[in-house]
Amino acid sequence: KIRAMQIIRALESAPRGIYCGALGWLAPDGDFSFNVPIRTLEIAADGRFRYGAGSGIVHDSQPRAEWDECRLKAHFLPGPPPDLKLIETLHCDGDAPLPYRWLDDHLDRLRASARAFGFACDEATIRQRLAELAATLGGVHRVRLALTGDGAIALSHAPLDPLPAMPTVTIADTSLDPSDPLLRHKTTARAHYDAALRAAVAAGHFDTLFFNARGELAEGCRSNVFIERDGVLLTPPESAGLLNGICRRRLLREGRAVEATLTRADLLTAERLFVGNALRGLVEVRLLS
Repeated sequence: KIRAMQIIRALESAPRGIYCGALGWLAPDGDFSFNVPIRTLEIAADGRFRYGAGSGIVHDSQPRAEWDECRLKAHFLPGPPPDLKLIETLHCDGDAPLPYRWLDDHLDRLRASARAFGFACDEATIRQRLAELAATLGGVHRVRLALTGDGAIALSHAPLDPLPAMPTVTIADTSLDPSDPLLRHKTTARAHYDAALRAAVAAGHFDTLFFNARGELAEGCRSNVFIERDGVLLTPPESAGLLNGICRRRLLREGRAVEATLTRADLLTAERLFVGNALRGLVEVRLLS
């Protein structure tokens, strides 16, 4: 036991936590009660959860089998899809001195999502890769950045075509679950958005707007939504189930928009309607219901 603890201290960089120990009480009269808190979920002061899983390593243990055992013990925990990637879609003008619009906001969001999902995220490498790509581009492009869990970066790009003077949007046939944590992150887990967007674009529309299961206005497939009422720009709160888009967060930060819970009636009676994202900025649109 002593030698095993010495090896653990030499090989492991942090304490294993309570799940490898015991939890209990001792009474003044010598009575006691202890249990072994295997499969225990710890809640830290900052609200983060920590769950430890391990296996008993002995002389004839096989690494693959031990690793599979650890994964099995943690299998009940909800987690992102195994092939999940984080994405950012950036506006790039290859002819501008600073080619990427709102780059710091994009990287702030990417870094926060990487931390939430436990992804590796090397910001210096990302900035370098983006700069190298921008140097090869002329004119305005849409640049897509994808980040995998192990920190691998993939970049793709396409020319950004101009929009018509007054793009149109429609209302989606399905609703969003506002409790879905993936809605708050820009990821590749967006099949429902992609299908709705394909249908909207095929019909000649810029986007489709979603309500949540409570009947509250949420967001579009590729944009946040804003209505103007009494000269004030209103946008749904994050609690409605939406991605805090780059354009949205900047408008809120600058005091140019405020959050408000919005209903279908609010949407239909809005004085003006806008959608916004990092590629297009704030764009006035017309609703086709």
